[in-house]
Amino acid sequence: MLYTHHNAAGATVHDVDTRERLSRVMEIDTKNGWVKVGYSPHRISPDGKGVLTRRIRFRSIYPIFAGQGVPVMFHCYGRRDAD
Repeated sequence: MLYTHHNAAGATVHDVDTRERLSRVMEIDTKNGWVKVGYSPHRISPDGKGVLTRRIRFRSIYPIFAGQGVPVMFHCYGRRDAD
């Protein structure tokens, strides 16, 4: 499933293996195992119409609902690479 600010606003994203909290998260695709993040500081795309992003790939990503209707956090396991 694809999660964005529309269906997972405020959720935190954690790389469980490295105990790192990912920041500047824009999208999470649990089915395909990637997290789209922005750069810090922001980088403007060459055409000037948006910001540059990269995808960090994981073996598995689990949404944690904690009794809520939407995820409150995501646990990511097995980092593979980043585009």
